[in-house]
Amino acid sequence: MSEPGAYVVEAELVLADGVDPAAVGAAVTVELCGHWEHDGACRWPHNTAIDVAREPARVRTLFVADTAEAEPVRERIETTLRGATAWRVVSIRSRAVADDERALAQRLLTGPRLRQGETF
Repeated sequence: MSEPGAYVVEAELVLADGVDPAAVGAAVTVELCGHWEHDGACRWPHNTAIDVAREPARVRTLFVADTAEAEPVRERIETTLRGATAWRVVSIRSRAVADDERALAQRLLTGPRLRQGETF
């Protein structure tokens, strides 16, 4: 198994009128964990933040995955964001973890997480 690392997917979205911005993070969590309210650790710990003070809104998902799983997880996040009807994706990209995100990345890297095949 490869070593875990922290990765970021960043997107610009135009939310439909009346859409709760928290729905974006919930959609990512459902994709990665099966439900936004789940017991136990995540296989791919993540944190999604959305800045709606600007138009389009900026969304950042920082996630932890083994190096070999990083690209498939990134694709799952991007597919989820692109497939929603409650918002329109203006742009989406991968980027390095920013300096102000390093503490969050470290918490996710060192926290509990399920390995492939494990269950709680």
